[in-house]
Parts: sequence; C-alpha cells; structure tokens
Amino acid sequence: MVSLTGWYLYRDHAKHRCTRVVRTRVQEFSKRLQDVRHQANGIFEKGLSTILPWFTTTNETSPAESLHQNRKKVENTLGYVSELLLRTLEDMDGLPLRSVLDSIDLSHSTSGAPVGYQPLPIQTEALHRLKERRRALARHINRQLAEVDEYTRQFRSLVPPES
Repeated sequence: MVSLTGWYLYRDHAKHRCTRVVRTRVQEFSKRLQDVRHQANGIFEKGLSTILPWFTTTNETSPAESLHQNRKKVENTLGYVSELLLRTLEDMDGLPLRSVLDSIDLSHSTSGAPVGYQPLPIQTEALHRLKERRRALARHINRQLAEVDEYTRQFRSLVPPES
C-alpha cells in the first residue's frame, strides 16, 4: 500500500515539475519574442536602406513622373516590408500586432542607428495576456492535482485497512 507521505511527495514533485515547465515555456516565449523583435528591426532597417536612395536618384523623366515612380516604389517596398513583418509576427499569438506597430518609433534615431531601428518594448497588453495564460495553466495544473488527490482518496477507500 502506498503511504500518504509518498502521495504528498509525488504531488509536491508534480507541482514543482509543472512550475518548472511553465517557467521554461515563459523563457522560450520571451526568447522567441526577442528574436522576432530583432528580425522586425532588421526588416525595417533593410526596407529603409532600400527606400532612401530612391529619393536622391536623378531620372531623365519629368519631375512629376519621377515623383510618381518613386512613390510607387516606396509603396511597393513598404508593402513588402509590412508583409514580411506580418509573416514574422503571425505565429506570435497573444502579441497584439497593433501594439507592436505602434511601439516602433520612427521619429528619431538613437546612437547612430538608422531611423526606425528601435528596440520594441514588451507591451502591457501582451504581458497581461501572458499572465492570463499562466493563471489558466496554473488552474489546469491545480485541477489535475485535485483529480490525483481524488483518485488517491478513492484508491484508499478500496484498499482494506491494515490490521
């Protein structure tokens, strides 16, 4: 017969293991988020370095045609850059895309980096969603542990007491 202490040790070990799994998953999510931030910054840097030379080139066409062509090139490149960003972020469920795009500061440059090359801060809404996921996972773990306790109680009721 399994001792009561053994079941409590098993339950505590399961709680510790689940906590460790949650912590590992959160660390993996943070790492993926950081990788996505670096990719997004690289995409914007590449897009801006592609766009800026078009404004300094001289064409043999009229200024109106040149402006129209440059505007089309800029629109196409921005569409391409935004599509790359969307594809990069599409698997990051729980991270609101609007918040990410709003957090990209295109107004100034820091430390000589190209305009738009800003680190993306983690948004409070994304943090709230992550905390909600943690709470939901904790509730799920607690339900499973309660089931283990219930099965233990049922098992004990089936086993005749030692005399």
